[in-house]
Amino acid sequence: MSPERFETYSVEDFVIDEEFRKILNSPNADVILNEFIACFPEKEQEAKLAADIVKGLKIFTFKQSTARKKELWQNIVNEKRTEIQ
Repeated sequence: MSPERFETYSVEDFVIDEEFRKILNSPNADVILNEFIACFPEKEQEAKLAADIVKGLKIFTFKQSTARKKELWQNIVNEKRTEIQ
């Protein structure tokens, strides 16, 4: 991350920063965030609030099993066959 750009960052800037969001989704996000705050103590409040916002916005994806997908597809095919006849 380019340090100069953070000098004027607001909470909103952190939230929309793609690199910041990627860091927060990494396994060692807390360590990196703490290192950032150590380098930019004047941005602690903004960075922590932005981190809380980003973590609260996580989107969970729902995944169907392969068997369930096949079952659903077969239902669609059977329904269409019924409509055609």
